[in-house]
Amino acid sequence: MNALVEDARNNTMKHDTYGIKVPGTFIGKIADLRDSAGADQTRILDPFIYYCIKRYENNPHVSDETVAGLERVYYQTVISNIKKLDSATKILRIFYREGIFAIPLKGMALIETVYRNPAIRPMADIDLMIRREDTHKVKHVLTNMGYPYIDDHRGSINFQDNENEVFDLHAQFTKFDVLFCVDYEEIYSRLRKIEFNGQIQTEILCPEHQLIHIALHLAPGLYTGLNVMNLVDMCCLISDQDGLFDWDYLVGFSIRSKMNPYIAGPIYLCSHLFNQEIPESVLKILQACLSRRRRAYIQNNYFASILDEGSSGLKIFIERVKWAVEFSQKMKLVRMALFPDPQEMAQRYSIPEDSLRLYGFYIVRVVKLVKEMLAK
Repeated sequence: MNALVEDARNNTMKHDTYGIKVPGTFIGKIADLRDSAGADQTRILDPFIYYCIKRYENNPHVSDETVAGLERVYYQTVISNIKKLDSATKILRIFYREGIFAIPLKGMALIETVYRNPAIRPMADIDLMIRREDTHKVKHVLTNMGYPYIDDHRGSINFQDNENEVFDLHAQFTKFDVLFCVDYEEIYSRLRKIEFNGQIQTEILCPEHQLIHIALHLAPGLYTGLNVMNLVDMCCLISDQDGLFDWDYLVGFSIRSKMNPYIAGPIYLCSHLFNQEIPESVLKILQACLSRRRRAYIQNNYFASILDEGSSGLKIFIERVKWAVEFSQKMKLVRMALFPDPQEMAQRYSIPEDSLRLYGFYIVRVVKLVKEMLAK
């Protein structure tokens, strides 16, 4: 174990070339946030807080015992992340050799470009974005490498090996693409090339698309489990751009794609809770389509829902339908809940797409939802 920690220290120093550009006030707010978050959320924040305390010598009244605990999580994180980065590098090399388009998302991309240190930002799994048409080829490659297929849910295709290492491959910009008007050619045209894990050249989303993608994972009434680390990701991504962040483009893309009602809340928190420099005009445009009630929710109650890690089951379904601005979006959400994509259902239950059993699963879903509604 000591050898692993020493190796982790060396790798941390190797990756930590520049350091995160984080204001001192932000560090203090994150430390306060740790005291308010639940146990799972706290553990996610621990490596970031330890890094800030050590690098900036900003110790917000943290005891030596607490610092020691933070340090343990910090080095556990670097060991885990380095394994994931190496696995991702191996997979990317094979994908590129096979002509499969794939780009790192979220934590993997941010570790290489913003955090510049594999110990700061825990990764639960390995997130890669692929093209929908490459799905079958990807399944063949990964299963042959010892990553059995697990599930396919709303464009998120999961594989897991015997050591519980999970590949989460995204064939969509978001699991809720059906609600939006996503121009993939526009996204691909703005990709940025980086050196990944010091070993290969790859492409990632431009900063504006990265921010939108992460913000959607915190969107009120969209995802079930809300991860406070995504908010830290957003703030660090904004701070890292040295004023070069193209807010006009972000606003234009979010309106064209109909994502502005969903990203308004997360971006508001970055500005008003963590003092990120976001033009007031941007906040006004993003919130323009929101009702007074929804604006009040974002300002007064939304952050508490993130700390509570979101809702589940019937409650989140009702929240999704309520939050959708357009009637057509509400109907799409109802259809998604009652009648998921037949191909996904067939893969999930290992039955042919033309099997009559598929309709039985649909009926069970409808009955279950009705029972939950009547029980309220």
